[in-house]
Amino acid sequence: METVAMDEKRFEADFSAVSKEARSALRALLDLAILPEFERDGSDVRVVVDDMPAFRRVLTLKNADAVPKDLEGLYCDSLGLILKKEEGRYCFYGMACDPEDGRESLFAMTFDGAEAEVEVYNACHYMTFMEDPWDRLQAICFSVGAKAELPGARLNESERELLPLIREIVKLEYWLEGQECLSFNEMKKAVRRRGIGKAEALLCRLEQIKPSDKRFYPTVKRLTTVLCEQKNAPLWQEIYKKLEASQAFYPDRVDSLCDPLVLSSLRQDIQRLMESYGYEGTYPDFHKDGALRGIHLAQSYGMTYFVGNEKHARYRIRCYESYDEETLSVQLLCGTAFLKKSEANGAVDLHDCLFNAKGHRLFHAFYYHRPLCETEDDAELVDLETAVGIAVKRTECQGLTKEERRATAGTRHSSLALFFLVFLIMGGLFGVMMTFCMMLICVLATAAFGLFASIPEMLQAIPWWWILAIAWGGFGGAMGVLEVLAQRK
Repeated sequence: METVAMDEKRFEADFSAVSKEARSALRALLDLAILPEFERDGSDVRVVVDDMPAFRRVLTLKNADAVPKDLEGLYCDSLGLILKKEEGRYCFYGMACDPEDGRESLFAMTFDGAEAEVEVYNACHYMTFMEDPWDRLQAICFSVGAKAELPGARLNESERELLPLIREIVKLEYWLEGQECLSFNEMKKAVRRRGIGKAEALLCRLEQIKPSDKRFYPTVKRLTTVLCEQKNAPLWQEIYKKLEASQAFYPDRVDSLCDPLVLSSLRQDIQRLMESYGYEGTYPDFHKDGALRGIHLAQSYGMTYFVGNEKHARYRIRCYESYDEETLSVQLLCGTAFLKKSEANGAVDLHDCLFNAKGHRLFHAFYYHRPLCETEDDAELVDLETAVGIAVKRTECQGLTKEERRATAGTRHSSLALFFLVFLIMGGLFGVMMTFCMMLICVLATAAFGLFASIPEMLQAIPWWWILAIAWGGFGGAMGVLEVLAQRK
């Protein structure tokens, strides 16, 4: 997106009549990549310029004319703000581009004043997409960190105390750019306190690498892999509990914005369905203890495991919500814990299931979307009963029906593509290593008997290519089939 640059002094002079908060919101409007919806409110126009788990910032443009229509959702280009002194009005102008047909639409909306309001929410209660628990932590920290950048004192005392650590967690991302090395003093203190030496070493390495360096993100991934190990879960839980406590002062975002009757109806329906599957608890947290009989295939952190015949299985499901004017969505976050006998009497919550425990902890997520107005995609949406059923089956490692697998197809890989990927990579690595090890063993065995002169003849006589093919095909094929079956489960 190209934005028309404005001289900072000129901007401050032209917009001196509006508040500092409104000027900040106007700058945020200029930074948008997608044109938002401009909602009429009498003679004024309201536009959401920031919509995050921790806060929502709404800009009101007073006495607006020439408001863009039917352009929301299109890409913005050449955005600018000027003061038309002869008219005593401001002008927000630019171009909206439709990527499908290439259509370009110019707009120039005028207004004579601006106001901004910020609504703050509990960032820990909002739905976030994640591949691991640190993804969730980063999403919360990013939102709270963005709130800290707003004009005025928006943070409470607990958030201000956590802010240095919050900003360091946000830096553990792939999209950072810059030519200056970063500091991770707070993170190093936290991992040192927990005795995670490998993580501390990786943090020290990150401090020596610029974010623009191609080595930065692979090092971040290695750090995240270490932090996601089950033995290091207490560090995440410590930080999360502090964040959760800092957010307890704020209202729930969905409770504040959604129709209470619609929200109450959905929550009651989920409560009823979860109880019908034998789960206890009150929305949004549900739990069930039991045993897992038989042998099943499960996936965790990119690996496939055989699980089953577990006497101490703990099933946990928590619902996280999100809301916009068209849709109320629920993320059913599912956790499974297989406990050892020595752990059977210990408490297990959903967060304990989010970490890599080599198949002893599993987590999945499934999403239900309830449209609040008619859309063309309504017929393709999964109904609530099916969504809860899928979440329960995934939690309890049960197989899905054909219809349920079709409902989750959007999150699954092609079986054929998955098979060949595993076959080529895992089979190839195993075949090469197996062949090399057999060659090494044969050489050492021949040398042990003092037959050094026979080594070249021995190496030529054995059909190494056949051994490589058999090892590759056998192991790669077996693992490919297991991966496909695990995905279907």
